[in-house]
Amino acid sequence: MSAASRSAEFVRRAFAAHKSGQLDDAERAYRRALEYDPGQFDALHMLGALAVQRGRYQAAAETLARAVLIRPRHALAQFNLGVAELRCSRHAEALEAFDRALALNHRHAPSLHSRGNALAGLGRLAEALESYRRALEAQPDYLAAWQDRARIALRLGDGAETLAAAEQALRLDPGALDMLTSRAAALDVLGRTTEAAAAAAELIFAWRAGRAAPPPTDAAAQARERFEEGNLLISIRRFDAAAACFAAARELAPGYLEAAVNEAGALTELGRLDEAAARYQAVLELNPDSIPALLNLARIRLGGNRPAEALELVGRALALDPESVDALGSRAFAYALLQDPARAVAECDRLIAREPLRAETFNVRGVARLALGDEAGGAEDFERAIALAPRMGHALMNHGAVCLRLRRFGPAIDSFRRAVESGPQMEFVRGGLIHAKQQVADWSEFDRDVAELRRLLRPEVPHITPFAVIAALDDPEAQQQCARRQTTATAPAVAVPLYRGERYRHERIRIAYLSADFKNHATTVLMAGLFEAHDRDRFEVIGVSFSSDDCSAMRQRVHGSFDRLLDVRRLPDAVVAEKLRELQVDVAIDLKGHTAENRPAILAHRPAPVQVNYLGYPGTMGAAFIDYLLADEFLIPAAERGYYDERIVYLPDSYQVNDRSRPLPTGGATRLQAGLPSEGLVFACFNNNYKITPQLYSVWMRLLLATPGSVLWLLADNPLAAANLRREAELRGVPASRLVFAERCELAEHLARHRLADLFLDTLPCNAHTTASDALWAGLPLLTCAGRSFPARVAGSVLRAAGLGELVTSSLADYEALGLALGRDPQRLARLRQHLESGRHSLPLFDTPRFARHLEAAYLEMVGRARRGDPPADFHVARLPPVPAPTVSQGC
Repeated sequence: MSAASRSAEFVRRAFAAHKSGQLDDAERAYRRALEYDPGQFDALHMLGALAVQRGRYQAAAETLARAVLIRPRHALAQFNLGVAELRCSRHAEALEAFDRALALNHRHAPSLHSRGNALAGLGRLAEALESYRRALEAQPDYLAAWQDRARIALRLGDGAETLAAAEQALRLDPGALDMLTSRAAALDVLGRTTEAAAAAAELIFAWRAGRAAPPPTDAAAQARERFEEGNLLISIRRFDAAAACFAAARELAPGYLEAAVNEAGALTELGRLDEAAARYQAVLELNPDSIPALLNLARIRLGGNRPAEALELVGRALALDPESVDALGSRAFAYALLQDPARAVAECDRLIAREPLRAETFNVRGVARLALGDEAGGAEDFERAIALAPRMGHALMNHGAVCLRLRRFGPAIDSFRRAVESGPQMEFVRGGLIHAKQQVADWSEFDRDVAELRRLLRPEVPHITPFAVIAALDDPEAQQQCARRQTTATAPAVAVPLYRGERYRHERIRIAYLSADFKNHATTVLMAGLFEAHDRDRFEVIGVSFSSDDCSAMRQRVHGSFDRLLDVRRLPDAVVAEKLRELQVDVAIDLKGHTAENRPAILAHRPAPVQVNYLGYPGTMGAAFIDYLLADEFLIPAAERGYYDERIVYLPDSYQVNDRSRPLPTGGATRLQAGLPSEGLVFACFNNNYKITPQLYSVWMRLLLATPGSVLWLLADNPLAAANLRREAELRGVPASRLVFAERCELAEHLARHRLADLFLDTLPCNAHTTASDALWAGLPLLTCAGRSFPARVAGSVLRAAGLGELVTSSLADYEALGLALGRDPQRLARLRQHLESGRHSLPLFDTPRFARHLEAAYLEMVGRARRGDPPADFHVARLPPVPAPTVSQGC
């Protein structure tokens, strides 16, 4: 008998043994066949299949790889090779094998199903779902494909798809706990609360029915039962019920630390962070080496912006388990929060090379890349994190925030909404969602959104976006509460301040302005002349810049106006604070407050004896480490004084500085070039679109209807807002053609085009601020309605300093009546314009040198009090005579 014949005979025997379940005999026979013929395909193929069957996946993959080299067009061998690679977690290699199998048999349901599993392992979840769909088209009763389709759809946050797949699986296998779990979780995702509760009850009933009840007298067994029930409830996101189960388990067995850890995890998901932290602390008192407690408490500290404490906890965990991926990821996040983003990125890169499908690592790297100024890279990382973990609330929140910065408002709204839906601990993100909707004038739920903002101010919500409150609520108390929580969350005061009462002996008072806006930005447009006008005999002026370089002439001008400039973009807050202390700064002025790219934690270290909040943020910072707020008597009426935590410095005229050297409003486009009609009244509002509210917009539309031929000229902030504003006009009976949108342009051109408008209509509850001064500088009268809160009174402050207090109303009814009267009285509008044109260089609002003297008087009083050891106190600055503008020779 030839070697080939002997090999074939052993293959025949092996098949028979394999079929009858005699696996050892089958394996020996396959191997004997290969001794006679090493290239015997059937022996190689079936030996590999047998190795898969016996769980020896690496050996199976090696054997099957030899088989497919001999017969590459054997579909079943390619499938079996894919299964072996999949079991070895080599998902890319498995996917290639399944694709080769499907090229030979495109309707092979097991290949399609396993291909979906390989794609899921690669994090390509949407493609995995499509592969399961194709498998089920080929074999509609394929239970495993329905089950995996439900699991992956749930990971994608697709409640409808999860529910449909889970119900199909339950038809094929009624009572399966994993599919009952998926169904309950899907109903929760869909917000079908009553059905979700019923499904959860059905799941718990089925789970209990399949278990023997522990004896009532066995407390330890009872505790384990409650513990397992809690874990089951966690899987369907019933965190409140789960926390109760874990608490019961802990009470039944006081040393049950796993129950305490899981209880803390459920409390974290519920947003009850203080309770969760206390529970983790209790665990660590009993077992200082509990890695889950160390790492989960570190996450809470990271979420509370306490990275130094988190880093200490992570260090303890790494000492116990140096290879812990969770610990290394938390350490990277701590580096990012400690403002060492380069180190954080490097740490994340190493983790990604090791664990390429860990969503948290991409989220942390996104945060670090943002800190390095790489917004596009940050957005990409957040998107990768979301693709891997579609319900990761913090990744969704971060993606929404970076999309706002990139002015991608649609994706921002979608991500914020999904973040809010990801769990109760992310409820605070609703503030960002509401503000993003305001950016595009989406008023579909405006009244509900306003009510939600008020509800979010309850104590258990850690913080919400301050500008959402400012733009929607004319409520100084709400703004104060919001500011306090924002400061607590982002810049808690340090235990040991840097400045401890020393008396400085330098001759000139050292003032330091801190900002991310020393570039072509509205704040700097107002302040540039002030920096230049400071009295250098009495003051040394320091710029502390953490702004990006926009290569603008304004940035160059402002940088050149400081006696010293500290570029601290890449320095941690603590290091910047140390530098201010070393420089013996007398007065540190925060020009950012609670606005984008702010760094309040610098002043939280108390580097200076006097610390001031000014201009960038219209309201209190709610921070114990800020001594003074610069304002004026109109901005903060006596009745509202209690809603500002700082001591108030009341400046004469207006709190708002202006630069009298800004470009003059000359030249510019014609009405036709600007897209305006050649005749008719032009109402204008160049405020950001998020400041427009539906109630105010209705007033504007009535003014248009009552003033034939008039148009409303608005800022073209973004296409979504323009479309929504046009639609809202039509709903109010005004043709969309009566809205004209002005594109953003350079300051000189923007000031010049104001001359084409007749009346600026201000917004409420957030007024025009820099925009108001731009209009008045350009000679355009502005009509405002003053509210109760700081941001709702800025335009009134500015108008009074421009000698136009008559244009300040105190109700929307008066605002509308005066707007209509002005619209029908072109001569009065002309007189108002003439007042502004002729007084441009004499009005208090634009007297930059005089404002500088007022501000310097304020600084002298602040420093004097500090040097005498007196606490900060409210005070008024005395009004000084005007400083005439220099005359410019017109030549012969």
